[in-house]
Amino acid sequence: RKDLKIRSATAHMLWFSGLRGAVAYACAKTFPGPNKSFFLSTTMAIVMGTVFTFGCSTDWALTALKIPMNCDEDQYMRDNQTQAKMNWINRIENKYINPYIIRDYHNNNNNNNNN
Repeated sequence: RKDLKIRSATAHMLWFSGLRGAVAYACAKTFPGPNKSFFLSTTMAIVMGTVFTFGCSTDWALTALKIPMNCDEDQYMRDNQTQAKMNWINRIENKYINPYIIRDYHNNNNNNNNN
């Protein structure tokens, strides 16, 4: 199906703007031995440098990859049937995930429905 395939340009942009340093920081934080503080500070410097560098060049990357900017969000959602997909995901989340991760989810959800 067309909607299941991520275009190459979009995949590159996801990498470019991705989660920076979370795994590296976690590894550095648990690094054993006397050099832990050196690894932690070096990791944080690299993470901060890449966040700043890649963050400042996001517009350039979107333009270079020919990814449209300033799109009409409502039109995009209609064209891609995003709302229907989100409703399906929300139903799954509300039924199978939220009850296990949100304290008193059923009580809070019932109170919100009664108001």
